[in-house]
Amino acid sequence: MCPSARNGYTLPGQKNFAEPPGVTYNSRGNPEDATEERIDMPELYSTFAQICEATMLICFGLSWPVSILKSLRTKIVHGKSAGFMWLVFFGYVVGLASKLFQAAAAGTWPEWTTPLYVINAAFVVVDISLYMRYRHNTAPAVNVS
Repeated sequence: MCPSARNGYTLPGQKNFAEPPGVTYNSRGNPEDATEERIDMPELYSTFAQICEATMLICFGLSWPVSILKSLRTKIVHGKSAGFMWLVFFGYVVGLASKLFQAAAAGTWPEWTTPLYVINAAFVVVDISLYMRYRHNTAPAVNVS
């Protein structure tokens, strides 16, 4: 069928034949098989981006408990920077806000990676609180002989 007939009108002298079942037309007017399964590339890229983001957040998320356990075990926070931890916390809060704003703009639920921002921010708050509690403890002296 010619493209003009698919749009609901025909040219003078042109017959309007019924569409065969299961045939759709692409943007160039060529027939495509509707039963053929196609990969939606933007959706695939979005999923891959979320997997990469989740991997990054999980890797960061695994490092915070290690830092927290070390602070609890030694009760020394020598070498940690409160400014750095506050900056990281701010980054997680802004990342979380971004996820929530994107979901609100799209009218959907937040992506499945969003809770990882909350978990990581909570770890940073715990590490900051341990820093504040143990910041006056001094590191043991090292004998260099």
